[in-house]
Amino acid sequence: MSRGAAERVNQQLRQTVLASFLVSLLNVLLVANSENSLAQILWQIGLTVLGVVCTIILINRPVVAFAIVHTAVLVAALTQQNPFVTQFLLYLPLCFWLGRRTRSRTSSVTAMIGLTTTIGAFVLAPVRTGSDGIALLAPVGFVSGSLFIGAPTLVGAWMRIANERAVGVETLLKAERAESEARIAKALEDERGLMARELHDIASHHMTAVLLDARLARRMLPGNPQRAAELLEELTREAGSASESLHEVVGILAAGSQAPTAPQPTLADIPELLRRARAINPDIGVAMPQDPKVSPAVGLALYRIVQESLTNAHRYAPGAPIMVDLTIKNGWMSLSVTNGLATQPTSGISGSGLGIQGMRMRCELLGGTLTAGPHEGGWAVRARLPQRAGEDGPTALAGT
Repeated sequence: MSRGAAERVNQQLRQTVLASFLVSLLNVLLVANSENSLAQILWQIGLTVLGVVCTIILINRPVVAFAIVHTAVLVAALTQQNPFVTQFLLYLPLCFWLGRRTRSRTSSVTAMIGLTTTIGAFVLAPVRTGSDGIALLAPVGFVSGSLFIGAPTLVGAWMRIANERAVGVETLLKAERAESEARIAKALEDERGLMARELHDIASHHMTAVLLDARLARRMLPGNPQRAAELLEELTREAGSASESLHEVVGILAAGSQAPTAPQPTLADIPELLRRARAINPDIGVAMPQDPKVSPAVGLALYRIVQESLTNAHRYAPGAPIMVDLTIKNGWMSLSVTNGLATQPTSGISGSGLGIQGMRMRCELLGGTLTAGPHEGGWAVRARLPQRAGEDGPTALAGT
């Protein structure tokens, strides 16, 4: 039970105890001001004390409390031969708590037993004025039992059911809120992963190219100033391209879904990517079909895989021959990027470890596969993607 529901129950418990004291006081005043005999007054006072004690002490066992009090009331009614003794005011808080704290079946059976025995008391215990009108006593007993036993039990049961429904709604809302928060957290985590991969692909490729161009230009400046100037020009283009790409990503992060986005790279942009890469390593070969028809998501994924593979080759195997091979068969794109052994000292530029993980995730999100590992002394990246994957939904920034 939640804290709010428990507080409501405790409040009703306090109200029931207070009502018991007030009703008992009213009951004693009514008995004292009546024309009853001393024995009848003592009976009523005893019943009142018993009712208060049972209501307070056995508040968490209302069936037992009702059984004790009701038995005493029936004994008093039969002993005094006065069925109207069953119109006991302490039934009101006691039966209310009976319906409030017990299940519907238990409270219903208990109330029905109380109602039936009350009718029996009206029939079996003749009034003090004589036996005239006994035939009318059964309906009177039914009405009396319904008012003093049935009605408060019904009110208590209704409040219990309403409280259970409120607790159920509260629990459901909490579960829905927790589920919604979990979905939001998962979406944020996925979005951070997408942005991390995209930033890695952009920054890693361009920055590696910039650093390698700068180092090559510095080495060639004394003996081949023209080649050094070409490298510096390429360095400037790479730095500008990196700056534009990073500004676009930052703009998307700042403006959310309302931010305008530049066209994403496609398969048709791979030749230009290779042209820029040859400024660092001229020994790059390519074999790919002319104008292959692929979905934008697949085209972006293939571009990023080639881009990351070239970056890794420049970083870890500078000067090594590189081969990019793309084929199409039965609706599947097969991409292979292999490089041989390094022919120059390594660049010394360390990676973040996100490259291969990001490439593999791109493929898996589009229903493909990717493997990367040693190959004939060098390194090979092989990807397999469905040709038309990702066409049913919008292409995300990271190709998903």
